[in-house]
Amino acid sequence: MFYKVASETVIAQQDISESIFFTVDGKIATNDTQVFGVSEYGGTKDFATDAIYMGIVEVLVEDGEEILVGDRISTSLNGKAKKNNADGKFLARTGGQAPCKIEVVLR
Repeated sequence: MFYKVASETVIAQQDISESIFFTVDGKIATNDTQVFGVSEYGGTKDFATDAIYMGIVEVLVEDGEEILVGDRISTSLNGKAKKNNADGKFLARTGGQAPCKIEVVLR
């Protein structure tokens, strides 16, 4: 489920899959780089893609991760959700294991 409160169009600097964290400059957000938003539909390099930066979004869970409701989330090497209860900037609204998607609150 997506509950889009605010979104922006970004030019992708690389191919981006749907439900992946990415940066304001259109690259996949890796290992806690500054996240701008989540790709709703994915995007192709050099073309516009929609970034949801406020609301409830679906994000793919990193392989090997198990995320529970209420866990704090950060980004993995692949722009997917990983549990990081110490420093995670986002909150898991639903839980799950890879290869599923979970709902994450962006604010």
